[in-house]
Amino acid sequence: MIKKAVIDSISKNYITLLVGPEEKEFILSKDQISDSSEYQEGDWLEVKVKDDKVKIIKVDKEETENVKERIQKKLDRLRRRMDSDL
Repeated sequence: MIKKAVIDSISKNYITLLVGPEEKEFILSKDQISDSSEYQEGDWLEVKVKDDKVKIIKVDKEETENVKERIQKKLDRLRRRMDSDL
């Protein structure tokens, strides 16, 4: 089954993914992932989940940009609200 996932964190040897709306955590060894250096925290992916194993299909660039823009707008509104309270 193909699902959306987000890269939650990246360490020296592992990438942690949160998969699907339930945000099920999967920890993948970088050795398991081709071109692991191309991924960044916050990237949204399309992944295939089968038998409790995850395979990255591709980076969903459009979803990644949409989420970044949505977060930036929220931060901007919060900053404006904080500035007006001063």
